[in-house]
Amino acid sequence: MGVATAIAIGSTLVSAGMSAAQASKQSRMQKQAEAEAASAMASARNRLDVNFYDKLSVKKEPYELAIEAANVAAAQAIQAGQESERGTAATAGRIMMADTDQQRQIATAYGAELSNLEQQSATEDSRLRDVNTQIDLSQVEGAQKAARDAQEAKSAATAAAVNSAVSAVGQGITAANLYSQNKQQQKIAGKSFSDEQYSKLGNMDQTYGFGAPMTGGSNYDAEIVQSMDKATFKKWFDSLGPDQQKLLLGKK
Repeated sequence: MGVATAIAIGSTLVSAGMSAAQASKQSRMQKQAEAEAASAMASARNRLDVNFYDKLSVKKEPYELAIEAANVAAAQAIQAGQESERGTAATAGRIMMADTDQQRQIATAYGAELSNLEQQSATEDSRLRDVNTQIDLSQVEGAQKAARDAQEAKSAATAAAVNSAVSAVGQGITAANLYSQNKQQQKIAGKSFSDEQYSKLGNMDQTYGFGAPMTGGSNYDAEIVQSMDKATFKKWFDSLGPDQQKLLLGKK
């Protein structure tokens, strides 16, 4: 096998090794990207799990102070009415009605504020749920694209490795065949024959460059065989009869 052929086969095998290494690298990169994406998503979800409105509450102190102030005012008004000794019962009734109405208003305001806070919390829950849904969809889409890209790159690298390996095998087979043929050609071209062997060998086909046929001999010329290219030599040798081939190869 020639040096150039050996180098070509070696280069092909190196290419196959590089393609296989590239496929392995793509697989590692895919796993690393998936792990980093999963970590980032987990961190984002932890932040989205917190609804800050849930930590807020209605301040009860202002309402409690308003109720207390209303009660004190009502008590003072009743006491003033009793001291005047005029229309005590009627005055007390009006004061109690006014006090009850004021406390109702306070309770309504408290309830409205509490309801508004609960509505804000529910709205935030809905928003966070929508964000999580978008993250899920983005994560699925991104993971599918990353997996698809990595798989395509891995498949391409694997295919390149297989093709390079097959090519190397093919080059090796071709080189082996050429080497065997070249060895055979050199053996035949370097062989000498007796007159009796020339007579048995017979004349060669002139289309391959041999001279005019000889009676009782052979127009065989070793120099012509030596100068043939590989394809011509194979064609010429295959055109010979079995006895001629055996005689040229020195086989009994």
